[in-house]
Amino acid sequence: LNCGVGLSDARTYWPVWAGTMWTASSHIITAVIGSGVLSLGWAIAQLGWVAGPAVMLLFSLVTYFTSSLLAD
Repeated sequence: LNCGVGLSDARTYWPVWAGTMWTASSHIITAVIGSGVLSLGWAIAQLGWVAGPAVMLLFSLVTYFTSSLLAD
């Protein structure tokens, strides 16, 4: 983006974001958990009493494994 404005002039036109680590973390958590919690009841109802908890356990193990890979 070259609009002929120097760097010192461009700083006055661009907005300043004042987000913190807490606000970023809370937005990520609500985005990830919100959709999952809303669809969890429907998914378990579609799978039934046996397959629903079994699939939930399977996905919890997959999530644990992938989070341990990311942590290393």
